[in-house]
Amino acid sequence: MFKDIPLTLGIEEEYQIVHPVTRDLHSYMSQYLEGDHRVMTPAGLKPELMESQLEMSSHICNDISELQNEIIRMRGI
Repeated sequence: MFKDIPLTLGIEEEYQIVHPVTRDLHSYMSQYLEGDHRVMTPAGLKPELMESQLEMSSHICNDISELQNEIIRMRGI
Protein backbone atom coordinates (compact mmCIF):
# COMPACT_ATOMS: atom_id res chain seq x y z
CA MET A 1 0.00 0.00 0.00
CA PHE A 2 2.76 2.47 0.92
CA LYS A 3 5.67 1.01 -1.07
CA ASP A 4 5.22 3.53 -3.91
CA ILE A 5 5.09 6.53 -1.57
CA PRO A 6 8.53 8.06 -0.93
CA LEU A 7 9.48 8.58 2.70
CA THR A 8 10.22 12.12 3.82
CA LEU A 9 11.82 13.68 6.90
CA GLY A 10 11.15 16.74 8.97
CA ILE A 11 12.02 18.21 12.35
CA GLU A 12 9.96 20.25 14.74
CA GLU A 13 11.84 21.93 17.58
CA GLU A 14 10.13 23.54 20.55
CA TYR A 15 11.83 26.20 22.65
CA GLN A 16 10.95 27.92 25.87
CA ILE A 17 12.05 31.48 26.55
CA VAL A 18 13.67 31.74 29.98
CA HIS A 19 14.43 34.98 31.83
CA PRO A 20 18.24 35.31 32.00
CA VAL A 21 18.31 36.31 35.67
CA THR A 22 15.39 34.53 37.36
CA ARG A 23 15.37 31.48 35.05
CA ASP A 24 11.57 31.64 35.09
CA LEU A 25 9.58 31.16 31.89
CA HIS A 26 9.38 34.56 30.26
CA SER A 27 6.40 35.74 28.16
CA TYR A 28 8.53 37.47 25.57
CA MET A 29 7.61 35.88 22.23
CA SER A 30 5.96 38.93 20.63
CA GLN A 31 8.87 41.24 21.47
CA TYR A 32 11.39 38.60 20.36
CA LEU A 33 9.85 38.29 16.88
CA GLU A 34 9.77 42.09 16.50
CA GLY A 35 13.31 42.70 17.82
CA ASP A 36 16.59 42.71 15.94
CA HIS A 37 18.83 40.93 18.49
CA ARG A 38 17.67 37.40 17.74
CA VAL A 39 19.68 34.22 18.17
CA MET A 40 17.53 32.41 15.58
CA THR A 41 16.07 33.77 12.38
CA PRO A 42 12.34 34.57 12.62
CA ALA A 43 11.50 32.55 9.49
CA GLY A 44 9.63 29.43 10.50
CA LEU A 45 9.17 30.44 14.13
CA LYS A 46 5.60 30.04 15.31
CA PRO A 47 4.28 31.20 18.66
CA GLU A 48 2.61 28.56 20.78
CA LEU A 49 -0.34 28.96 23.12
CA MET A 50 1.96 30.08 25.93
CA GLU A 51 3.88 33.31 25.14
CA SER A 52 7.02 31.75 26.65
CA GLN A 53 7.07 28.92 24.11
CA LEU A 54 7.76 28.81 20.39
CA GLU A 55 8.04 26.20 17.69
CA MET A 56 10.27 25.96 14.65
CA SER A 57 9.54 23.45 11.88
CA SER A 58 11.65 22.33 8.96
CA HIS A 59 10.52 22.01 5.39
CA ILE A 60 9.82 18.49 4.14
CA CYS A 61 13.16 16.86 3.28
CA ASN A 62 13.98 13.82 1.16
CA ASP A 63 17.14 12.64 2.94
CA ILE A 64 19.37 13.22 5.98
CA SER A 65 21.76 15.52 4.12
CA GLU A 66 18.91 17.79 3.05
CA LEU A 67 17.55 17.74 6.61
CA GLN A 68 20.97 18.70 8.02
CA ASN A 69 21.13 21.69 5.66
CA GLU A 70 17.59 22.64 6.67
CA ILE A 71 18.51 22.61 10.39
CA ILE A 72 21.53 24.82 9.68
CA ARG A 73 19.29 27.21 7.75
CA MET A 74 16.59 27.22 10.44
CA ARG A 75 19.01 27.94 13.25
CA GLY A 76 20.92 30.53 11.24
CA ILE A 77 24.22 28.79 12.00
